[in-house]
Amino acid sequence: MRACCFLKVLFCIAAKTITKIDAHYTPSEGDTKRTYRIKRFREIMSEGQTMGSSGLKRVEFYHDVVNKAEVRRVCVLSILSNSSALF
Repeated sequence: MRACCFLKVLFCIAAKTITKIDAHYTPSEGDTKRTYRIKRFREIMSEGQTMGSSGLKRVEFYHDVVNKAEVRRVCVLSILSNSSALF
């Protein structure tokens, strides 16, 4: 259950990040929207990264994912425990 919640939230937050990236996209020759998204997401996730540590934006991204995934997991468990009490 924990892994499912993590993956669901990971993809949701990644999609929101890509939506923010899209807001800054301006068509240019040889740079498709898909290419731009991939390049910018990689740049964001590796900004400030060193061989010894992750960059701040990557740390914040995954911190947000982990926190929201845990909230989601607790909510799902609560719903499941309440629904089983009904039967």
